[in-house]
Amino acid sequence: MDTYKSMTELVRNEKEWMIETQDRNSKSLITAIHGGGIECGTSELALLVAELSNSNYFTFKGLKPKNNRTLHVTSTNYDNPNLLYWNQFMNVTIAIHGYSSSEANSYIGGLDERLISLITHNLKVSGFNVEAAPDRIAGREINNITNKNAYGMGVQIEISTQQRKEFFSRNDFSQKNRENTHNWTEDMYYYANAICAALNDRKWVET
Repeated sequence: MDTYKSMTELVRNEKEWMIETQDRNSKSLITAIHGGGIECGTSELALLVAELSNSNYFTFKGLKPKNNRTLHVTSTNYDNPNLLYWNQFMNVTIAIHGYSSSEANSYIGGLDERLISLITHNLKVSGFNVEAAPDRIAGREINNITNKNAYGMGVQIEISTQQRKEFFSRNDFSQKNRENTHNWTEDMYYYANAICAALNDRKWVET
C-alpha cells in the first residue's frame, strides 16, 4: 500500500527526492520512476541503457536515509506532469523497476509485445533468468504511465533485489557504492546491452 495516492500528493508532503532527466532528442525513453533508494539500482541501470542507446532518460530518486518506500507511487497513479507530457511523444518507452526477491531474476511485462519478446530473448541469451511478469506487476494497464506513449504501449522490466545487487561490486547497492560508476559490474553492462540490442532491433522510425 502506497503512502501517497499520486505524485501530486507526494511532492506536496515530501522534500527528500530529486528528478533527473536527459533529453537526447530521441523517440525512445528509459525511465526509473522508483529510483534512488526506493528500488535501488534502477536509476543507474536506466541511465546506462539510455546512454548506450542514445535514448532519453527520466528518474525520480528517493533520497531519504531510510524508509524510501514511502516515496513509492504505483505506475497507474503516477501523474508527474513533465513525464506525462514527454512520454506522449515517445515511440518506445522502457520502465526499469525492482521487486523484492533473494533470487536473481527479472519479469518482463507491458503492452509492447514485440519489444517484450526481443528483450526477453536477449536477456536469456546473455545468461539472465527471465520470466513473463505475473499479473500483479505485469504493467498491462492502459493507465500505467509506461503505456502512455505515442503508441499506447511500453515495456516494464521488474528486476529482483538479488539481480540488482549483482549490478554492483561486492553486491553492495548502497547509495555510495552504486553512484560510483567504477563499481558497476560486467553483469550490469551485459544486462544494459541486451536491452539496447532489443531497442535497435525494434527499428522504430525516428521522426
